[in-house]
Amino acid sequence: IYELERLAQVPNKFQFPLFETFHWYAAKTFYEELKECNESNSSVINPITQHACESIIHYMSKWVSADKRYQTRNRSIIPKGINCEKVLRDLARELDIAK
Repeated sequence: IYELERLAQVPNKFQFPLFETFHWYAAKTFYEELKECNESNSSVINPITQHACESIIHYMSKWVSADKRYQTRNRSIIPKGINCEKVLRDLARELDIAK
């Protein structure tokens, strides 16, 4: 739906509110959970969590790579303290370890 909204240039007031912000929080939360899981040597990863992480990495990487200045241009929607590229890179690393 989000991709359709962007392609159709739906006005912001009609789009899913704070969609990207929500996903940056989710990426950070998944990263922290996987890191904790990996540090405790827990070898079981929930398939739903795995799929969610893979989807987040895939789609959010598109957002970042489509605009080299993504983080600067979207400062108002990215939660403070989150470095987009670092969060995605760290999440991908922890997901690979967890698999």
